[in-house]
Amino acid sequence: MTLEELAQAIEDRTGQPVDEAWLAQVVAEILAYVRLLAPCKIDTWLTIDDLPPDIIAVVVAAISRILVNPRGLRQETIGEYSYTINSTGNGDLFTDTEKRIIASVAGCGGSFKSITMSVVPPPIDLATPDRDAWAEDQLDLRWLR
Repeated sequence: MTLEELAQAIEDRTGQPVDEAWLAQVVAEILAYVRLLAPCKIDTWLTIDDLPPDIIAVVVAAISRILVNPRGLRQETIGEYSYTINSTGNGDLFTDTEKRIIASVAGCGGSFKSITMSVVPPPIDLATPDRDAWAEDQLDLRWLR
């Protein structure tokens, strides 16, 4: 997706014109944040053209929120008039759902990781009465290497 196509998508979504110089700066900042959320893609998601369609949809939604609500206000009251708008609510660029989408599409892995053990450590002989099986100087730790 080119910057012009992105500008058109945001304009279609918000009904507001988009300045391309402003958009280029916002895209650079958002791409930096996307790469922070998806560290395994830090070398591949360098431009808007490199992003998969689901991530582009998230970026369009985030930029649209910024365009419509640049100060990130959630509620405002002026005299007797008050209104509330939908916002991420925490001052963040992306909602929690959008962050999950980025993590899912990136496939960087979750918080749980597993490793395969290729060597089984030898059992500790606890039956020998005169040997302290837990003493470091008596353990055979060669299997750890």
